[in-house]
Amino acid sequence: MEDEVNPGVAVQKARKLIEKDKVHAIQGTVSSACALAIGDVVQRAKVVFVNTGSNSDEIRNNRCHRYVFSTEGCNTQYVSTIGNWLIKNKKFNRWYFITSDYAFGHDLLRVSRNLLQKNNGMELGSELVPTGSTDFSSYLLKIKNAKPDTVFHNLAGTDQTNFYKQYKEFGLPFPVAGGVCDTAPAWQAGVGNVLGMFPLVWYHTINKESAAWAEKFLKLYGKLPENQAWCDYVGAKCILGAIAKTGSLEGAKIGQALVGFKIDCLKGRELYFREWDNQLMQPMYIVRGKTREESSDKETDIFEVVEEIPRKNEPLTAIAIPDSENVCKKEPW
Repeated sequence: MEDEVNPGVAVQKARKLIEKDKVHAIQGTVSSACALAIGDVVQRAKVVFVNTGSNSDEIRNNRCHRYVFSTEGCNTQYVSTIGNWLIKNKKFNRWYFITSDYAFGHDLLRVSRNLLQKNNGMELGSELVPTGSTDFSSYLLKIKNAKPDTVFHNLAGTDQTNFYKQYKEFGLPFPVAGGVCDTAPAWQAGVGNVLGMFPLVWYHTINKESAAWAEKFLKLYGKLPENQAWCDYVGAKCILGAIAKTGSLEGAKIGQALVGFKIDCLKGRELYFREWDNQLMQPMYIVRGKTREESSDKETDIFEVVEEIPRKNEPLTAIAIPDSENVCKKEPW
């Protein structure tokens, strides 16, 4: 295991894993910048990399690679899930954006704006926030004056945590939504501080299978799994499944087995990697933040699952990057 969020250092560590440790596959990353850099390395080395935590559409589209697969949802999957739901179900057409000022946030803002424009919505304002910000007061005052239907955040990690806390303290009446959501930063913000509607790639209460797996995880590690743990679990399951299917540790054979690979991953539906972008086609979930009064566990019972998107009778590609926007040109095996 290596741990790094600097792309340059991540490249060095990926090379070390491949050249010195002789790994047959790599999975991980929570930084889109690192995932993009590692993608170049694994492509040259012909080693499969399963991206289990980075969201940028670039990884799947204009900077895609033959040997890079993603179990984490891309920005388009997240935004399509929550954005269309907000506009159609809640009639929220006037949005105010607040965005992390780096590659992930910029890409998520681009996708969010495009969806809003396609639905004839109105952007009332947009703020780029330096990563690691602890004071959101100046942005919140602008939001107060703009009076949007919803505050749409494109924040990640501790930026999510700090924003949730301060938004609750300010007591603004405008519902919060987000282009992406992670359980761990929400837990850190605290039950009752994360009030709004969000897209989530997985939550432990979506069905009996997920609840049973979460209980096993809890017994092993003393805490419930969050959505990134699910992405890591699925990544490992897919790599091992491809090796078992081919009986080979060769990168090309593992990768070829993953294309179109169908697997049940606790969502009650058969999931698969789409051929042209190596993205896992999967449903996502609209969740609502619970109040403290609604929560049965004041530390972890933070979300209520509202709806699965796409619905059971709809194709999984409905929320993915559309074929018309495909600029991915993968290298030959």
